[in-house]
Amino acid sequence: MKTIILSGLIFFSLLSGQNKKLLFIGIDGCRPDALTQAQTPNIDELINGGVYINDALCSINGQPTVSGPGWSTMITGVWFDKHGVSDNSFSGSNFDEYPPFNVLMEESDQEYHTASFIMWTPIHTQIFGGTMDYNELHSTYDGSVAQGAADYMGMPNLDIVFLDFDDVDIAGHNYGFSPDVNQYINAIENVDEYIGWVIDAMENRPMFENEDWLIMITSDHGGIDYSHGGQTIEERQIPIILSGPLIDEEALPEQVYLTNMVPTLLHYFGLENNCEWQLDDVSMGLDPTEFPPYDICPNCPNPLTAEVDPSTMDVILSWDQNWAPNHTYALYRNDELIAEIDGEETTYIDAPSFTGLSGEATFHYLLLLESNLTDFSCDAEAVLGIPLGIDLLDENFDGLELFPAVDEAYGACGNSIDPDILGWTHDPPQNWEIDNTNMPEVGTFEWRGWSFASMDFWVDAEDQLRSQFTRADGTVAVVDPDEWDDCGDAASFGSYNSILTSPLIPLMGNPINISFDSHYRQEAPQQVYLTVSNWSGETLETLLHYSSSAGADNAGGDVVNQRLSFIVETDESEIYFNWEMADAGNNWYWAIDNVKIQSQTPPIGDLNYDGNYDIFDLLTLLEILVGILNPDIVLNHVSDINQDGETNFSDLILLLSYIMNH
Repeated sequence: MKTIILSGLIFFSLLSGQNKKLLFIGIDGCRPDALTQAQTPNIDELINGGVYINDALCSINGQPTVSGPGWSTMITGVWFDKHGVSDNSFSGSNFDEYPPFNVLMEESDQEYHTASFIMWTPIHTQIFGGTMDYNELHSTYDGSVAQGAADYMGMPNLDIVFLDFDDVDIAGHNYGFSPDVNQYINAIENVDEYIGWVIDAMENRPMFENEDWLIMITSDHGGIDYSHGGQTIEERQIPIILSGPLIDEEALPEQVYLTNMVPTLLHYFGLENNCEWQLDDVSMGLDPTEFPPYDICPNCPNPLTAEVDPSTMDVILSWDQNWAPNHTYALYRNDELIAEIDGEETTYIDAPSFTGLSGEATFHYLLLLESNLTDFSCDAEAVLGIPLGIDLLDENFDGLELFPAVDEAYGACGNSIDPDILGWTHDPPQNWEIDNTNMPEVGTFEWRGWSFASMDFWVDAEDQLRSQFTRADGTVAVVDPDEWDDCGDAASFGSYNSILTSPLIPLMGNPINISFDSHYRQEAPQQVYLTVSNWSGETLETLLHYSSSAGADNAGGDVVNQRLSFIVETDESEIYFNWEMADAGNNWYWAIDNVKIQSQTPPIGDLNYDGNYDIFDLLTLLEILVGILNPDIVLNHVSDINQDGETNFSDLILLLSYIMNH
């Protein structure tokens, strides 16, 4: 393979920006430690003319390390929370809003001739969506995809060639993803030979000496044992190679990600950064003397978090730092503008009024980032529900004793959790019960019916969007037919049916509010219920029903990372709640956390019970404070405002503050 040199003519063409070319190669499932060990003379020569990054990452936010999201990120420059691809079904893809790089390039005034040579069909049909000027599909593992690209290299007006090699991934699945596996190493060496064919054809182009080619090589994910998809470093770490005369190792960031690829190639072709693209990273490794840095794009305020301070009932809002100048935030609460905030701030404390509210106070926050110089804007939303009443039950499952992995341990059913990690139990909290009488006693031991697991343990078992349950904290309650079926084909022995039952809840004559965090993925025939029963077991009401039916409460789809809240009114003296997973096979999962059950009190502020919130309520409160009236007269009708588990004089003081300030 010829050495790529920088001639004076090429240097002139670089300045004019008219002869830049790109060879972009993706090697599916290639681990960097294996690439380093393999004998790869062609790739080594590219590294000699550029840089080799052996610790880049293909996932930083729980993105599953599988081909669908990996190739989508490589080609669009954004993570799966934007492009919408979380698995190989491409369900939820959002390529209209976050298109492939060649579509972004078409927004410039220049024309580019692009060609792709693909082994995995969805890259062409789903991600590029037929937008390349020329495309070939090759399904055989014999180098034909490289030969097709080499043959096409003779096209005089060619600007961009994109290649997908699947050989290494298939070797990993068949023999193991490891530098210690000969077949895996051999597949990398074969791909190196194929890359040499393409490079030779590139260097034999008639105008090659007047062209400036940037060669980029990377992978969509790594692998461990015989698979990938999780968040181990072996699955997340990928190689990146940049080769060409204008590559500068000093211009690399401390950590490189798969999302750096698209900004780099756009910058290389001289395209100005468009903040409306919302790319998730910046360009890297380009000579700063030839490529002035991009203007900083604003960091959109995702995620926006809202938490309540129980001592003051203030709402604390926080979001990611925006480093770009000349921006401001507009903050809305329930569609009302409540604040204009400097664009460099990252927090805001809101003091909403609770006067006149009962049950659960729900606040919907919208934070809008706007530019003072352009039309750019982006936003983030958060919904906070604050129960207003006397606590009857508050359970987050964090006090449970957890045990080491059994079937999820190394070598058991092909799983990989360290047996020293304490992460799960079948033992419920005191007075809670689990009913597994209608399911077989088989399958992955940890997930036989309702279980309780730390979020780390559950996600380590297999991610598949489990890590997106960010409302959860510590230990969660889980029914997971998907993981349950992994040991011994458990679903072939019968359906997964399990019920988690709360303790008996004594009623106080007022409506009951139940709220909890929920994370649910739907797949037929699985369905779930939340029901209310009396002390004798009679079902009084179904509060929630998720199934594959469009008429179900979930409209047949996933309902992830939500705070759910329900009101129950009944004449019964005691009730309990049932969370039920029914009719499941090798389907998905349901996890809950932070269960709070409260007896509602009358609306805050109406101390004289006349249905109004006015000066007479204030006078009643003043009479209590100066000793004319006994606080007990109203304490049973005042919410536990500071949520310390009691309604007392402190709540009356807070109530006075609310009335005076609102």
